Amino acid sequence: MHIAVTGGTGYLGAHTVRGLLAAGHRIRLLVAPGCGDDQVIGHLATLGEMSVLEGDIRDSATVGHLLSGCDALIHAAGIVGTDRRREQLMWEINAHATERVLNRAVEAGLDPIVSVSSYSSLFPRRAG
Repeated sequence: MHIAVTGGTGYLGAHTVRGLLAAGHRIRLLVAPGCGDDQVIGHLATLGEMSVLEGDIRDSATVGHLLSGCDALIHAAGIVGTDRRREQLMWEINAHATERVLNRAVEAGLDPIVSVSSYSSLFPRRAG
């Protein structure tokens, strides 16, 4: 199976990708711009057939390229933490981009579609 993966360089995502590669699946991994040479990517690339796409998950063309020709999606990308300075970015990625990625995957007929997240990815700590 050819599987599109977001968030594959994070803790959960990297372990998921490792397991999928060990099971013989092909991976297309979306990473943030400038993160294509992340050390974990080099390690994962030695484990099986994996291509890396650098791009912004908020960009429709990038998402289209990520999903094109894939059979399934594992969506694990997100901004985590409680830093209020990143609240706008958290909403853009964790809520709005997630909704668009999942909708595009449904429209493309991908199956299965798996989305994982963190409580802190949607609920920044309140002041006080």
